[in-house]
Amino acid sequence: MRLVLLSLAFAAATLVFGWWSTPLLGLAWGFLGRGTSRPALAAGLAASTGWVLLLGWSAALGPVPLLAGKLGAIAGMPGMVFVALTVLLPFLLAFAAARVTRR
Repeated sequence: MRLVLLSLAFAAATLVFGWWSTPLLGLAWGFLGRGTSRPALAAGLAASTGWVLLLGWSAALGPVPLLAGKLGAIAGMPGMVFVALTVLLPFLLAFAAARVTRR
């Protein structure tokens, strides 16, 4: 249940404040989740899940597959690789930010 709520928090923060809220929320979770098991991993997974929710919502409203294909072509990669990297970015941002708080 904690991961679901954290995922929704990442999605909402990204929707309202933009991508830079991802490392800030990851940092906050790093402090708040100190007593939990692997807070950095939880932050990374929740951030990725939140962004997948946003991508799914955007796909329902518009031609995300077409856009992913075009952006992938610009970057010289298949559209699905571009989407996978898009989901990897929030994981790395939140994981690294939460990991900083462990020391």
